[in-house]
Amino acid sequence: RERKLTADLRKKQKEKMKILVIVSMPLETFDKSPLDLLKEVQLIYGALDDELKKGNVEVYIEERANINTIKKLVAENHFDIVHFTGHGEEGGYLIFEDERNPRKEKFISIEDFASLFSFRQPELFFFDACETAKGSEYQPSLAFEIYRNFENSYVVANLETVSDREATEGAKYFYENLKNRRRVAELLKDARIDLDMDWWKTVIFASNPEAVLWNVEEKEGKGKEEKILKIGDIQNILEKYVYRYKLIRRTTEILDKTDKNYIAFYGIGGTGKTYLMKYFSWFYQGRFKNILYFDLKDENIDTVEELLYRILEVLYDSGKIDDDAIDELEDLRDKNPKRFKRRVFKLLEE
Repeated sequence: RERKLTADLRKKQKEKMKILVIVSMPLETFDKSPLDLLKEVQLIYGALDDELKKGNVEVYIEERANINTIKKLVAENHFDIVHFTGHGEEGGYLIFEDERNPRKEKFISIEDFASLFSFRQPELFFFDACETAKGSEYQPSLAFEIYRNFENSYVVANLETVSDREATEGAKYFYENLKNRRRVAELLKDARIDLDMDWWKTVIFASNPEAVLWNVEEKEGKGKEEKILKIGDIQNILEKYVYRYKLIRRTTEILDKTDKNYIAFYGIGGTGKTYLMKYFSWFYQGRFKNILYFDLKDENIDTVEELLYRILEVLYDSGKIDDDAIDELEDLRDKNPKRFKRRVFKLLEE
């Protein structure tokens, strides 16, 4: 059927593409049906790495997948793509976290999910969960209902159960093709061929298959900018990291329920604390303007003051702040230390 398209919405170039990745895995669900959702996050970042460094795309990872958190995020931001990764259920339901107990699962109906985006419609929904495109004799699929109710949105979903590998690797191919300005009709082509997956499992609901969704304005003369400073070879870290979703989610839960902005990890040597710290630095990059990682043993830092000056030195050397900013920060620290409390996330390892 024909649909009325908003021409200006399709043609106007954006300053950057904003992507919301909803990582939905209540610990109750994880215990029953674990998925390697962090692997999918890693592959999405990897596929978009060069565009992230250029500032052409912003990826926000939200693992606090409950109605209230997503509603607040959408009210404060206009996301071009909403990517859901987790579990779906028969009848078009998605499994979210319960608002009162994040460890418990809650089934979210099509109507409840659609209401989150009624005022700020994304250009594309990606439901990377099983059977999100499968309807029944009495109930249309989640994907079709979203497509029908959001006339300017495209929808990617699965007709049947897909393996963990098909889901994660398929997302990587999708975003690589997206940034390479492939047509909507071609976004899934490479995944179907290279992964040897059944071509019909993952589908796209598209009003205009010839459209190119990547319409980010190229920035002349802008070089690559590292967001995570002093962390070393991040790719080597990700390849060696042991999958520990529960620790990731538990850390976020603690930060949400307390007024502290630091977490200390301790334990015997060789249990993976250092890799975990580095992984946290990478995982939370969407929530902070910049992230600094320091190994205090290598830096020979013994006091808080030495750490502060080392942070200022790295920020200055990387061009993040200038001489005036350093003077202002030092004055603020000396005159009113209580005000020197910025939104800083500290991870301490013992």
